Amino acid sequence: MNTSSAARDIAVDAGGNVYVTGESYAPVCPLGGADYLTLKLSQPLTPAEEPDVLPAGYALGQSRPNPFLGSTTISYTLPEAVHVRLEVYDVLGRLVRTLVDAPQAKGTHEVAFVAAGLPAGVYTYRMRAGAFRETRRVVLLE
Repeated sequence: MNTSSAARDIAVDAGGNVYVTGESYAPVCPLGGADYLTLKLSQPLTPAEEPDVLPAGYALGQSRPNPFLGSTTISYTLPEAVHVRLEVYDVLGRLVRTLVDAPQAKGTHEVAFVAAGLPAGVYTYRMRAGAFRETRRVVLLE
């Protein structure tokens, strides 16, 4: 018997119901060879659990946005639990803010750098975590 089937559309409603619309072709079909149907899967689907993905190493991300007005977000990744110190310095090398100075869990973290009271200019932020050291630049606009 020569048959073929194809899904044409898939939709999910607010209740988690999945609808699959398709067609099936068969030579014995009374509608000239094609049947159309819609299947409703009413059991809510849950995504498969992803395995824990550990960061491969330390990383200090570029702040975003950069340049910025008022505040920017800095992200960093840790492959293990460790004490983190994240500091912001002005162009003369003076410490202007300490954003993080505490033990942190492994994984990806974000912290806001709120530049209230600081003049426009170029700043650097430096992260120290265990033996890891990295510095990046950020530009504060007026």
